[in-house]
Amino acid sequence: MAAICNRSQSFHQYLVDWDQYIQKNNLTDWFDDEPDLKADGFEIVVKKIRTKKTKTPCFRGKLYKWFESPSGGFGFIMPEKKTRKEDSIWVHISEVYSKPKVGANVSFEIVKGKKGLTAKKVRIL
Repeated sequence: MAAICNRSQSFHQYLVDWDQYIQKNNLTDWFDDEPDLKADGFEIVVKKIRTKKTKTPCFRGKLYKWFESPSGGFGFIMPEKKTRKEDSIWVHISEVYSKPKVGANVSFEIVKGKKGLTAKKVRIL
């Protein structure tokens, strides 16, 4: 059997060697014993897999600072029930779906960025 399993050979050559091994040793292939299987010995099996979609929690807050820049702008959101400046979440204009207004109520998702928490999918309420 070691002569059949050579990693450097092609799959085609493996099948040819396998056929020769079967004939030389007067054996039958495993699929010859099963009349329901097709002659090629392969059967396509389709299996459905259930997956759960995980939702990112949506938060609410107020847009409390906004800075215009050549790249479009950025700002900070203060989440509900937070009052300290250190609790604010940074947001880039590319994640705001409408024109940002300071003081506007917003909903957003939080993700961890390279420099800390950032807001994504920001919607003005």
